[in-house]
Amino acid sequence: SEPTPALPASTAAEKERRKAEQQARALQKQREKEERKQQREQLRQQREKQKQAKKHQTKQAQQANGRFAHQEIVVLLDPLLLDNGEYALHSVLKETFLIQEYDWSVAQRQRNKQSRIIQWIRKDFMEGGAAEALDGMENKRSQSYQHIRRILVFLNANEFIPLLKRRNHEDDDDYPLLADYVSELMIDWQQAWGTTSDPKISLLLYRVPDALDEMWINQRNEQQQQQHGQQQHGQQLPTESEFHDALQWLLIQYRVESIQCSTIEQIQSTVFKMTRAIAEAPYKTHVTELQCIKKIKAAAPTAEDTWLRQLQMFPRVSEIKARNVVAEFPTVDALVEAYGENPDAGPALLAKILSKGKTNEVLLSQSIYRFFMSTNPMDMV
Repeated sequence: SEPTPALPASTAAEKERRKAEQQARALQKQREKEERKQQREQLRQQREKQKQAKKHQTKQAQQANGRFAHQEIVVLLDPLLLDNGEYALHSVLKETFLIQEYDWSVAQRQRNKQSRIIQWIRKDFMEGGAAEALDGMENKRSQSYQHIRRILVFLNANEFIPLLKRRNHEDDDDYPLLADYVSELMIDWQQAWGTTSDPKISLLLYRVPDALDEMWINQRNEQQQQQHGQQQHGQQLPTESEFHDALQWLLIQYRVESIQCSTIEQIQSTVFKMTRAIAEAPYKTHVTELQCIKKIKAAAPTAEDTWLRQLQMFPRVSEIKARNVVAEFPTVDALVEAYGENPDAGPALLAKILSKGKTNEVLLSQSIYRFFMSTNPMDMV
């Protein structure tokens, strides 16, 4: 057989060249395919980042408006309150807020006291919210959450009334036992949180006036028994006037507010509303008295306009009520003159004028009368 003739050198080179071109084109297509895939992935990631950034901005805007306020607060319940089935605070609060048991300070246990206290901590929602605040407190990272410097103390009648005991019953006497209780409470709180600042204290008093009335009735019964020969020795009870005076004294002397509740439902509502107010406080705009009054028009106000706005500065005097007064007494001189003409009827002069006879505004009328006619600088308007 004859041997296969060898291909010309030019034909073999052409085949190699074509093969190399095909491989080059295949590689080029593969590179282009990879580049398009990378571009699509980069575009997807860019869109995802934009989406996340927009979502983050939306949440920031919602947080600035207080949308997540309830998810930023932790309610710290004393064990005596958390386990108290009568108050049922846990079931009332748990649907809206994060609840955590918080054992009161070591100083309290050393003094053998059992206080029922509620406290609060918070953290912005965008920084982790209530869960992150609780984690920071449990791991002693005090800088990782905001501690609300406020406490709510539960006191029943048997706990509060003995604190009203005084050295004597003179008007200028203070309440030493009550002062000691508040001072020790502040010291315990400072030791528990390692701070030197004072907390804002609110006392929640459960059925104290009702119990005080019952104690007075029992004491009168005992006195009647004494008159019939049965000797009874009872403690000296505070009067109703002293009870209210003590609350005012607490507010002035220690800035301690007192909240009176006569039912369990009132206690639950008070705690819930206070927690909600504390949670929403960072997002509330405080309105001044000047913002409550309508802006003065560009035109110069008349004497009647000035008198109208002066009347609106009284609490509970709306623009409608003020206009009713101005319609009867166009100037302040006219009102004062009417007061002077009939002093006995003065306190009730505006009672029916304020609401045009729809309601009898006796207390409001008396308040306005005292402002203009009282000569006692201690009178409360």
